[in-house]
Amino acid sequence: MSRFTDAEYESAIEDMMAKPRIVSDFITDGESADQLDRLIWLFLSRDLPRMDKSERDDRLRDQYEDVRGMLVKDFTSYVHRARGHYAGSSNYSLVDAYILNSRDGLLLDSAA
Repeated sequence: MSRFTDAEYESAIEDMMAKPRIVSDFITDGESADQLDRLIWLFLSRDLPRMDKSERDDRLRDQYEDVRGMLVKDFTSYVHRARGHYAGSSNYSLVDAYILNSRDGLLLDSAA
């Protein structure tokens, strides 16, 4: 049974995606190397979508959305798997510790 509601997890994970340190830790974890390689390849070889409603642009946006969806899924898995600290204990997932520390008004060093 989860400690928190789905909405609490979703909100915390969205906040965590905006924390450079947490994202950096996720990247160095290496579980999403294929998706990150694909994202970089898309950017270097195809640039960004131009939002011009062309067929090419629609396909490119779809490719970026696919990669983003996979990365969000992997990031969510990572923050549930990785260990975080709350009240001196590391018996919490990173996202659980993030929520608990947020409730206590504490900013995690790893969230900066």
